[in-house]
Amino acid sequence: MRAVRESGLSAYDPFEIEARLRRKDGWFLFRYNPLIKQGSVSRWYGTATEIESRKKEEDRVRKENLVLGERTRIAQDP
Repeated sequence: MRAVRESGLSAYDPFEIEARLRRKDGWFLFRYNPLIKQGSVSRWYGTATEIESRKKEEDRVRKENLVLGERTRIAQDP
């Protein structure tokens, strides 16, 4: 995460990082947006949003898709 953040901060474009924090419970989405004045970044603004429920839902859907794919494969076997 640190390398991605440093790389993002060296550019002029907004960027996002999804990461699980060790000392906090759950996943967080970090968003960084530059304030550009006179053609250069004068300051960065960042937010951290808890996304644990979204990550759990993504995992549930991924598992359901695996089960559905397996059932479809079994149904198509002669």
